[in-house]
Amino acid sequence: MPVDLAKAARRECLNDVMPWWFRHGVDDRQGGVFSMMSDSGERFGTDKFVWSQARWLWTVSAAYNRLEPRAEFARAAEQTAKFLLRHGRGADGRWHYRVSQDGALVEGAISIYSDFFAVYGLSEYFRLSGDQEALDAATATFRQICERIAQPDFVEIAPYRMRPGLRPYGVQMMMVETANELSITLGGLAEVDAIAGLAMERILTRFLQPDSGLVVEFLEGDFERASAPEGTLIVPGHAIEGMWFLAHFARRTNQLDLLEKMTQVTIRHLEYGWDPEFGGILLNRDLHGQDPYFPHGDKKIWWPHSEAIYTLALLRSINPANVAVQQWLERVHAWTYAHFPLPDGEWRQRLDRRGEPITEVIALPVKDPFHLPRALILLSQLSGEDL
Repeated sequence: MPVDLAKAARRECLNDVMPWWFRHGVDDRQGGVFSMMSDSGERFGTDKFVWSQARWLWTVSAAYNRLEPRAEFARAAEQTAKFLLRHGRGADGRWHYRVSQDGALVEGAISIYSDFFAVYGLSEYFRLSGDQEALDAATATFRQICERIAQPDFVEIAPYRMRPGLRPYGVQMMMVETANELSITLGGLAEVDAIAGLAMERILTRFLQPDSGLVVEFLEGDFERASAPEGTLIVPGHAIEGMWFLAHFARRTNQLDLLEKMTQVTIRHLEYGWDPEFGGILLNRDLHGQDPYFPHGDKKIWWPHSEAIYTLALLRSINPANVAVQQWLERVHAWTYAHFPLPDGEWRQRLDRRGEPITEVIALPVKDPFHLPRALILLSQLSGEDL
């Protein structure tokens, strides 16, 4: 019997995933969300990573705006926005990396991704609330991001590391999605769209390698190829996630001729990243088959799989006749739902290569309320997407 992906995603998000987070994560006292926890919801810390708070702000705001206007979503969004605006930034406007439960500074501005997600969350929250302070903070942060990433000595990409002089793919893909969403919030702003367009061009003409069809994670400062091991790192799930970012922007700005390229890149990374022995998407690979620059290359974690399902469903909605997209959607969906979902409403976060649960920390010691609910929210907005 066919499964309506949009309806199934809506049910899973509203009935399973969001209630799980309201049971285990919401901080009703200080605002924001606890994310230093196990898959079962057991907390092992109360510090708050700022990008987790900003991601949660996007999640509850988008659940209200795009799924169902529940009062609990609006209340959590308001409490989280207040916490972020009160405690998330330094005097220079840069967003912190980590604060305590009550907002005391633990680690300062060492990650541009805190700033990106602040823009993302505050922009979505403004659509819910009309809070001008939130929008002003989002636009000021966006301008500062543009200035910071242009500096030749820029290295602030925690929890990851890079040497000065490199240009990370993650910054460019986040620029596309953040600028696109901010532009929508602002009613369509040519200046912001131009920034997203430049980042998209860099991805498709610089990070995307014409000889392999793969997206590398790092280039040199002039957006030329970097040497191994940084310059040969491939993160298949990251590349796939970026393709729906680009597809959203390309469709909104009527650059429809680019959508086939995004489909090709998605399929190529699934072919390259799929584990032929045990199934699932490998976390990292090296362009030349060496040990990848980032660790945990043979792990299977939740976010590449949730992102791949949404990307494939989106691409199928754009071109239903593409057989490869349909086949990969069926394969990824089947493997994912056989391995990640938990019985109490959330997903496991980390698996070993064989698909067995592990507790090893990868990137951050958090269980984030973002990739899964975002994919489900976006899937729920697609129509006629039977599997």
